[in-house]
Amino acid sequence: MHRRVGRYWVLDALSSGGMATVHLGKLIGDTGFTRLVAIKRLRDDLADDPEQRAMFRDEARIVARVRHASVVSMVDVIEEAGELLLVMEYVHGPSLSWFVPNMNLGALSGGILLALFIYWGWDTAVSVNEETEDKSRTPGVAAILSTLGLVFIYLITTTAAQAFHGPDYLSKNSGDILSSLGSAVLGSAADKLLILVVLTSATASTMTTILPGARTTLSMASHGAIPKVFAKVHPRFQTPVWGTVIYGVVSLVWYVGLTLLSQNVLADSIAALGLTIAFYYGINGFAVPLFYRHQVFSSFKKFLFLLVCPLLGGLILLWVFIASLDSLWYPANSASGASWFGVGPPFVLGVVFILGGVVAMFLAWGFLKRSKTFFARKMETVEAMVPYDDPDDVLVGSPPRTG
Repeated sequence: MHRRVGRYWVLDALSSGGMATVHLGKLIGDTGFTRLVAIKRLRDDLADDPEQRAMFRDEARIVARVRHASVVSMVDVIEEAGELLLVMEYVHGPSLSWFVPNMNLGALSGGILLALFIYWGWDTAVSVNEETEDKSRTPGVAAILSTLGLVFIYLITTTAAQAFHGPDYLSKNSGDILSSLGSAVLGSAADKLLILVVLTSATASTMTTILPGARTTLSMASHGAIPKVFAKVHPRFQTPVWGTVIYGVVSLVWYVGLTLLSQNVLADSIAALGLTIAFYYGINGFAVPLFYRHQVFSSFKKFLFLLVCPLLGGLILLWVFIASLDSLWYPANSASGASWFGVGPPFVLGVVFILGGVVAMFLAWGFLKRSKTFFARKMETVEAMVPYDDPDDVLVGSPPRTG
């Protein structure tokens, strides 16, 4: 029941604990001024207990002395008509509506494109299966666990950041949001730790860019698709030498060059890379059912994981790719706002990246002698690619049979 105590209306209960109940309240000021507050009141069975009331007053005095962005401020203490109320600042907490996708399809596709770029590299575990113990199982489990961990970390971080300062603050400080939040949350001393966190994260991101790329080129060179120099493995570290060096140097030059050129151009290149990631992840989604086409109807498990899930992922990424091309066509939707040949820079960069790969493929096919055998191969299935007596073993991860 809503009731008025002094200048405050005590409204609906928000939560309840062992000692008190917290209500939504409204401050009624002069000239029609109102303000939402949180009101903490002792439970009815404790309201007349002198010891509990003394503890309640002590809590108010202690909280009133604390000045920190992470602590809710004490606004007032009301003792009237037998009621003892602690009035505190009302902070609007997380809402389930935050997790409802924006049904603006352009914004949704852009968000997915950015999420793909963020995820890119977290599938590294799958690329190093030859260097892993229990390679038929460990890399896959690691990739799934790392993906779930990534989703959890981003959900917790973004929810906490939005709950702490709100979307308007995040938008205004998007250029360096960690510094802005760090000072408020951790204080002026501990926020320096964020520098170490960012440096560590940047190093890890660089490694996850190099590892899968170097091992992809190792596989391509081993099968004759590209020059064999990429198949050279270091005798001590057992890692691809030239793929690692080339990817590392190219990544460094690309990042430093674009950073010196313009942060906006760097942001445009990230959007363009998101297009290429959606393109080749989507191709994988369509390739899996084809590769396992003789097995997909042999059991419900294989039907679900080798046909339905990959095909659904491929279709979603195809839609993201097409919708993003349409959105990035317009210069106004780019970070720089510039126009290249009448269209947005991310569109130009993305198309150049993809067409450049297609041109390189045809050049290798036409002029690289060792590639002719590779490109002459017919469409294959899993049975022809792995040394298993029973193709069913491929899915469940059993070791190859010998003897």
